[in-house]
Amino acid sequence: MGRFNSFLLSFARARWARRASYAFARLTLFWLKYLDAALMDKPGTYDAASGFYFMGRKSDKLLSDRDLVALYRGAQ
Repeated sequence: MGRFNSFLLSFARARWARRASYAFARLTLFWLKYLDAALMDKPGTYDAASGFYFMGRKSDKLLSDRDLVALYRGAQ
Protein backbone atom coordinates (compact mmCIF):
# COMPACT_ATOMS: atom_id res chain seq x y z
CA MET A 1 0.00 0.00 0.00
CA GLY A 2 2.88 2.36 0.68
CA ARG A 3 3.91 2.83 -2.93
CA PHE A 4 0.33 3.24 -4.13
CA ASN A 5 -0.35 5.79 -1.40
CA SER A 6 2.78 7.72 -2.37
CA PHE A 7 1.64 7.63 -5.99
CA LEU A 8 -1.75 9.07 -5.03
CA LEU A 9 -0.17 11.73 -2.83
CA SER A 10 1.87 12.97 -5.77
CA PHE A 11 -1.35 14.26 -7.34
CA ALA A 12 -2.60 16.08 -4.24
CA ARG A 13 -1.36 19.44 -3.07
CA ALA A 14 -4.12 20.57 -0.73
CA ARG A 15 -4.15 19.11 2.74
CA TRP A 16 -7.73 17.83 2.36
CA ALA A 17 -6.83 16.11 -0.93
CA ARG A 18 -3.82 14.41 0.67
CA ARG A 19 -6.00 13.15 3.51
CA ALA A 20 -8.64 11.97 1.06
CA SER A 21 -6.09 10.07 -1.04
CA TYR A 22 -4.65 8.47 2.09
CA ALA A 23 -8.13 7.41 3.21
CA PHE A 24 -8.92 6.07 -0.27
CA ALA A 25 -5.77 3.95 -0.28
CA ARG A 26 -6.48 2.59 3.19
CA LEU A 27 -10.10 1.75 2.40
CA THR A 28 -9.45 0.10 -0.93
CA LEU A 29 -6.21 -1.79 -0.28
CA PHE A 30 -6.49 -3.02 3.32
CA TRP A 31 -7.10 -6.58 2.13
CA LEU A 32 -3.71 -6.89 0.40
CA LYS A 33 -1.94 -7.62 3.69
CA TYR A 34 -3.87 -10.88 3.95
CA LEU A 35 -2.30 -12.14 0.72
CA ASP A 36 1.08 -12.36 2.44
CA ALA A 37 0.06 -15.48 4.37
CA ALA A 38 -1.30 -17.16 1.24
CA LEU A 39 1.76 -16.37 -0.88
CA MET A 40 4.54 -16.77 1.66
CA ASP A 41 5.85 -20.16 0.48
CA LYS A 42 5.28 -19.73 -3.27
CA PRO A 43 8.36 -19.65 -5.54
CA GLY A 44 7.19 -16.52 -7.37
CA THR A 45 7.45 -14.44 -4.22
CA TYR A 46 11.22 -14.37 -4.59
CA ASP A 47 10.80 -12.73 -7.99
CA ALA A 48 8.19 -10.21 -6.84
CA ALA A 49 9.90 -8.99 -3.67
CA SER A 50 10.63 -5.29 -3.61
CA GLY A 51 13.37 -5.83 -1.08
CA PHE A 52 15.11 -8.67 0.70
CA TYR A 53 17.90 -9.40 3.14
CA PHE A 54 20.79 -11.77 2.75
CA MET A 55 22.12 -13.46 5.83
CA GLY A 56 25.03 -15.73 5.18
CA ARG A 57 28.74 -16.17 5.35
CA LYS A 58 31.53 -16.32 2.87
CA SER A 59 32.34 -19.82 1.72
CA ASP A 60 35.73 -21.28 0.98
CA LYS A 61 34.19 -23.12 -1.99
CA LEU A 62 33.87 -21.28 -5.30
CA LEU A 63 30.59 -21.90 -7.16
CA SER A 64 30.42 -22.10 -10.92
CA ASP A 65 27.81 -20.05 -12.74
CA ARG A 66 25.85 -23.23 -13.47
CA ASP A 67 25.80 -24.21 -9.78
CA LEU A 68 24.74 -20.74 -8.76
CA VAL A 69 21.82 -20.73 -11.21
CA ALA A 70 20.81 -24.21 -9.98
CA LEU A 71 20.45 -22.83 -6.44
CA TYR A 72 17.97 -20.15 -7.53
CA ARG A 73 14.60 -20.72 -5.86
CA GLY A 74 12.36 -18.32 -7.79
CA ALA A 75 9.58 -19.22 -10.23
CA GLN A 76 11.42 -18.42 -13.45
